[in-house]
Amino acid sequence: MIFGINSAPTDLLLDKDSIDENVESETVIGQFTTTHPNVTVHKFTYTLVAGAGNNSFLTIDSGSRKINASPDFETKSSYVLLVKMTDQGGLSYEKELTININDIDEIGTNIAPTDLTLTVTSIDENVDSETVISTFLTTNQNTGDTFRYNLVADEDYPDNTVFSIYGKNLKINASPNFETKVTYNINVKITDADGLSFTKQLTINFNEIDEN
Repeated sequence: MIFGINSAPTDLLLDKDSIDENVESETVIGQFTTTHPNVTVHKFTYTLVAGAGNNSFLTIDSGSRKINASPDFETKSSYVLLVKMTDQGGLSYEKELTININDIDEIGTNIAPTDLTLTVTSIDENVDSETVISTFLTTNQNTGDTFRYNLVADEDYPDNTVFSIYGKNLKINASPNFETKVTYNINVKITDADGLSFTKQLTINFNEIDEN
């Protein structure tokens, strides 16, 4: 180092390179640690390099690292980021960093359902009214949990009135006609035994059949 001449940063580290799964979104998970040859340089800007790694996992706010969504070890156990550090003189340094997700014991810890699907999404027209046309399938990490399904009243989902839910089965209220309407969108909320919920739009298509 020559005094008075700025040199580029030489290294970038994470003060913590692992976090527990299931922490809430927007949680601050740590800070960056910078190595710089100029001891008088103390102001650094950190940015994620666009288009690299799993950068969408993280947001940088004034040098703090925030996660954008709650991590799940069973879905993804580590995230690779490409971070650029720029000093107050405009000199920069880039480094690939890895954040590991710790697996935690989830027995006894209730987690909200994470997905909802239908066993059948394509039905022939002209089936009888009150016919069970499909069954709900739930994705949930808690073994043995029970669920309640409801159509969510919403003006954006007028097709909700065409259907009824009995237990985990979806029934159609009146015989459908392909020539009248082909596709129906419904908004369904699933709630587990502890009151945790998940809501999703589901689509049911009706097939035209030869009516001659």
